[in-house]
Amino acid sequence: MRKIPVTQVVGIVALVVILGFVLGQVGLKTYQKYQVQLEINKLKQQAAALEEKNKSLSKLADSFESEHFLEKEARKRLNVQAPDEKVVVIIPEQEATSSTPSQTQDLLLSPTDSNSNIPPWQLWLDYFFD
Repeated sequence: MRKIPVTQVVGIVALVVILGFVLGQVGLKTYQKYQVQLEINKLKQQAAALEEKNKSLSKLADSFESEHFLEKEARKRLNVQAPDEKVVVIIPEQEATSSTPSQTQDLLLSPTDSNSNIPPWQLWLDYFFD
């Protein structure tokens, strides 16, 4: 049998170790790149979702600033009415049967007379602080 010189054996072992180390590093870097790409995709999806939410909130904010919405809220919350508008109060059936005809007539004719001289800002202050 032929003897293989020690230097060749050491060289082959060193080459295998170096090759194993290089392949391990390449595999590690490939895995890290894959993980980073997954994170990038996840962040892109979150950014798209946040952008969509931002657009919907922007539309909602624009609708809150519209003249129609402000008028609707003023009517609902502050009992504001237009100068040419007539207000009708519908009395539930229980109240209608328990009140006298003159009380019903008073309610129908002057639903806001008690607050007509008080400005809306004063009504709000009274509502929150009284």
